[in-house]
Amino acid sequence: MVEQIVSDLKKSFLFSDLNEEELSLLASMTHRRRFKPGEFLFRFEDKADYAFLVTQGRVSVYRWTPEGDEKKFHNFVVGQVVAEAAMFMHQGVYPMNARADQHCEVLAIPRASLRTLCMHKPQVAFKLIESMGQRMLSLVNRVDQLSSSTVGRRLAGWIADQCRHQAEPVSLQINRRDLALQLGTAPETLSRLLNKYRESGLIDGQRGHFKIMSVEGILELEQMSGSTPKLAGHSGQACPLLCRKA
Repeated sequence: MVEQIVSDLKKSFLFSDLNEEELSLLASMTHRRRFKPGEFLFRFEDKADYAFLVTQGRVSVYRWTPEGDEKKFHNFVVGQVVAEAAMFMHQGVYPMNARADQHCEVLAIPRASLRTLCMHKPQVAFKLIESMGQRMLSLVNRVDQLSSSTVGRRLAGWIADQCRHQAEPVSLQINRRDLALQLGTAPETLSRLLNKYRESGLIDGQRGHFKIMSVEGILELEQMSGSTPKLAGHSGQACPLLCRKA
């Protein structure tokens, strides 16, 4: 059991610099949890006792708008850590909801363990700071996109971000209503754009299940070819949005 947890921890960017002894110590304080689709890892303002490393499936992080709509901020996939920033917030509560989109397995890492690890292993703390800085940049870019770009460019940027560091074709599950809310548009507009990409041979699939055949082609279609992200085989790390109060 501990050996498998150590193996999973090694695959995370955050813990990749730890040696075997340090990984084993962290693994001994970590436990595996399983969630069915629709189950919550935590809810808004629950006590923030754990960060969660995703080892299987996908986790959505979202908040409710004043109008009662669900506003999704990010999908966390295998190798990414959910709510590590919340472990260092003085409020001591989760600032968002986290829900399993599919059958999920996660490693629950105690708050105290992560904080102690950062005190004794500065490289882990530096990686946390690097990750948070990248997320802040992502937030700035998103605000800029929502205020100044077309819906097509916002969708192309979202697809590029989801496909970052993955080899094409990339499989994506797209809930049109949720994504339309996230991009600030109507579901019908989003459907028309997806149909345009499909007719151009840039994506394949329907009913929420798509394969992205060419990220570069989508960016070129929306006149964003200079924004092509690094894909699989290139260095760098994905930048999930920071779990924090708005």
